[in-house]
Amino acid sequence: GALGDESCTQGFLADVINARAEEIFEKVDQELRKIDRSGLLPAGAFLTGIMFLVSLALVLWAEPIAAVFNPDPDLVKMSATFLRISAVGYLMAGLTVALQQCITGSGDTFMPMVIMLLNMWLIQVPLAYFLPRLTGLDVLGVRWAIVIGSATALTAYIIYYRMGKWQKKQV
Repeated sequence: GALGDESCTQGFLADVINARAEEIFEKVDQELRKIDRSGLLPAGAFLTGIMFLVSLALVLWAEPIAAVFNPDPDLVKMSATFLRISAVGYLMAGLTVALQQCITGSGDTFMPMVIMLLNMWLIQVPLAYFLPRLTGLDVLGVRWAIVIGSATALTAYIIYYRMGKWQKKQV
C-alpha cells in the first residue's frame, strides 16, 4: 500500500520535474536563438573600431608615414594616395574578418573558401587588370580593385551569415 503510493508519487514527481526542465530548456533555447551567439557583435565592433582608427591615421598622416620609407617627394605623394585608398578598404576589413572567422569557427570552411576564390578571380584580378586600362585611374586602379574586392567579400559574408546555413554545419 503505502510503499506503492510513495513510489508512484516519486515517479510522478520525477515526470513533472523532467517535463518542467524540458520546458525551461526549450524557453532558454528560444531566447538564445534571438541573441547573437556567434560572438560576431563584440568581435565585429572591436575590429571595426580598430580599423577605423588605423584608417583615420592613414588618412590624416599619409605623407609622414610614407616618408618614413622613402623621402622622395614624388614617391611620398603616390604612396600617400595609395595609403588613403587603402584606408577605405580597411574600414571594411574588421567586419569582414569577424564574419569570416565566425563562419569558419563554426566548422564551415567551404563557403569562406568559395567566397574568397570567386572574389579574387571574378572581381579583384579582372578589375585590377581593366580599371587601370579603361579608366583614368592608371596604377591607382589596382588599389581601387582591391577595395572593391573587399566590399564584395564583405557583402558576400553578410549575405551568407544572415542566411544562417553556417549555424547548421555539423563538425
